[in-house]
Amino acid sequence: KILRVDPPSNVPTIMKASVIDCHSMNVSWVYDSEDDEIGVEKYMIDVEPPPEDGSCIGGTCNTTNSFYILTKLEYNVTYSIRVKAINCGGNGNYSNKEIKSLSVGYVSPPTSLSTSVLTSCDALNITWEPSLYTGIAED
Repeated sequence: KILRVDPPSNVPTIMKASVIDCHSMNVSWVYDSEDDEIGVEKYMIDVEPPPEDGSCIGGTCNTTNSFYILTKLEYNVTYSIRVKAINCGGNGNYSNKEIKSLSVGYVSPPTSLSTSVLTSCDALNITWEPSLYTGIAED
């Protein structure tokens, strides 16, 4: 008798691709393995264009976790990301693509700048209102 194991039957759902900084993002997903004969051995992440650090050979990264941190990304570039589950029976189907851009945020200059000489005459007190930092823009 030949034992046959089916590949994963469900598709990972990308829950979030969130920007960490100007050159990296965290991709996380959920996989429901309830319908599978056996569990998932690993996940394959397909990233276009591939990260600059070579961690995703040909744009493909592998992990046993339900998240992956992409590094050495370029800002102002749009990335297409999809995930599939893999077990000893083969590859499951890819998730829908998640499209994400890394864009530099806008930092405004400080306001209400004021100076005053301290009583010792050899020190200066400078105060200001903080700038409006909008952070890293996410699509």
